[in-house]
Amino acid sequence: FRSHHHHHGHHHHGHDYRHTGAARLRAPRQVHLLAARLYWGRRPPSYPSTHSVARELRQTARYYAQVSRGREHVHVRLTRWVRVPAGADLMCNTQGPSLRVATRALRRAGYRPARYNRLMILTEQCESAASAAQLPGQVSWIRFRDPGMATLVHELGHNLGLKHAYGLVCHQHGRRVALASRAGHCRSENDPRE
Repeated sequence: FRSHHHHHGHHHHGHDYRHTGAARLRAPRQVHLLAARLYWGRRPPSYPSTHSVARELRQTARYYAQVSRGREHVHVRLTRWVRVPAGADLMCNTQGPSLRVATRALRRAGYRPARYNRLMILTEQCESAASAAQLPGQVSWIRFRDPGMATLVHELGHNLGLKHAYGLVCHQHGRRVALASRAGHCRSENDPRE
């Protein structure tokens, strides 16, 4: 990951799963992700293009299919730009309140957030070089432009309760990471040949 994208805000909600082992936390086999592009002010950002966001989300889905050897399927619906009646401070600096505003705005725009088991809130106007996710949980917040597939994989991985996905050990830039941006950086913990 590019170093200026800080991954923080991995909150444990109520229950601490760190000692139970990620394997016992069943991620849904069918992940239905609503990727919500939210904006405030007069007009939506013109960048990045729908094309590039859609491509990165497709790559993310392919990545999960690959590293899980077909066990995990991620289906993504990318929204159009949806305006929220809130400002930068609330959308960029909060989790609970920004989630409530996002959910209401998406419902008004005709999306049905309740039909999805994961929600990704894309607010690139924040330009805060930060992303956060509930670990485990259902919501991730991506708060800068053009985050790239590695960030999407990383944050969605937190939502899925994955510390080291599928028993894979991943190394990137000499550091052990939960998920590498390319599956080639990962090998299975219990298979020395890989």
